Amino acid sequence: MTDRQYGRILTRVALGSLLLWFGTTGIATPETLIGYVPGWVGIDPSRAVFLNALLDTALGVLLLIGWQTRVTAAMVALHIAGIAASAGYNDVMARDTALALVAAAVAINGPDRWTLDNRKREER
Repeated sequence: MTDRQYGRILTRVALGSLLLWFGTTGIATPETLIGYVPGWVGIDPSRAVFLNALLDTALGVLLLIGWQTRVTAAMVALHIAGIAASAGYNDVMARDTALALVAAAVAINGPDRWTLDNRKREER
């Protein structure tokens, strides 16, 4: 494999791992993330953290296994861009904007050699 192929795998796995970490943290210790919920959210902050954690966990697992990689990464990009936009002008906005761009890059690059998408294609 080439360096480029390893880079694509590493980017997808790193982003999926980060989402899985945020998701499991939100499920196990939601109180650590409640402070990040903007006041304009129309539901209880603890419920918002829990629902977001479920979404992060699901998207993280899908990225890690590489199922529907382009669609999943595009959803991640939109999800994180929404969080960045709601954060205001601060460090969270800067971090999440960069993460949304990384997710967009994964969506543009598509499945790598170690994804389920690629395995399905090879079986045909």
